Amino acid sequence: MFIFSLLCFLVSDCSILLIPFVTAAGEENKNIISYPIAAVFWIGIAAGIIFLIAACSKRRKIEAQNRSDEKFVKRSFGIGVLSFFRNAEATVCDIIFILTVAAVIVTVVLSVNSEWLIITLTALLLISFTLHCFLNGKNYLFIKQKKIIQSKENQNE
Repeated sequence: MFIFSLLCFLVSDCSILLIPFVTAAGEENKNIISYPIAAVFWIGIAAGIIFLIAACSKRRKIEAQNRSDEKFVKRSFGIGVLSFFRNAEATVCDIIFILTVAAVIVTVVLSVNSEWLIITLTALLLISFTLHCFLNGKNYLFIKQKKIIQSKENQNE
């Protein structure tokens, strides 16, 4: 569920890169192209939220079943949006996110009028923010902890 949620959000984020094609298509084809792009964006967000809720529910059930198991340490992870640099994968995405925010600020301050640059930076900002939230969040850290435990158990056998 976690992977499906992440993929849905990333598809939604990447759909922004298709916006310049609406302008390039001309006025007569504008609606033919813009509606599917908008549909992909909103359906991706809605499906991502549904899969994320399912992933959180599944994680909570597993945590409840394993409360007495000392292997699963119940940690207060906090939400991913407020956390930074929790693991190697998140650190890479957090650095990209911070650099993208800086690039957006520079673009706004310098009043750059390049449609492609603005749209690319917007998509990169959304993608890096999505990855920041997911890779610093409870579900990813739980999955990572679970994989580490399973790896140790497989080595001991």
